[in-house]
Amino acid sequence: MLTKRLSQRTLLPLIATLVFAGTACAHGEHKAQPRAEPALPEYSLLSPYHLPHVMRELRHHADDFGLNEEQRRTLARLHDEEARPALQPRLREAQRLEREIARAVMEGQEKASYAAKLDRLQQVKREAADLHIDCVQRVRGVLTPEQYARLMVRVLAR
Repeated sequence: MLTKRLSQRTLLPLIATLVFAGTACAHGEHKAQPRAEPALPEYSLLSPYHLPHVMRELRHHADDFGLNEEQRRTLARLHDEEARPALQPRLREAQRLEREIARAVMEGQEKASYAAKLDRLQQVKREAADLHIDCVQRVRGVLTPEQYARLMVRVLAR
């Protein structure tokens, strides 16, 4: 008797789960949710562990670095008028290319069918990395050695 009750206790929820799962699949409710892509500011071509986003730190914590007005204006202009407008289209293109390449790979397409996209992705990532490096170097030129050292301590400690 105990064995029969245990079996019923175990089997009934399992059967109900299978029935409801089958109903959900039949209604198309089984589709996996799409994974969220990293937001563009978090998308990186060189690992932030190795080459941090120094401008973000400066913009969010300018007071911590004792920036004077001229430094603030110069950094804002660098970010708003130069670095961001040059970098963002490349980052968007890189993300788009990665999605298209990944889709082609997962669909089983031949490598030759997306080889040009791989080449373009490599070129775009290189351009974006060069822009990032140039930005870090320009930021370093705006800051005093002490401010830059403080910035490095902050961004490399993360």
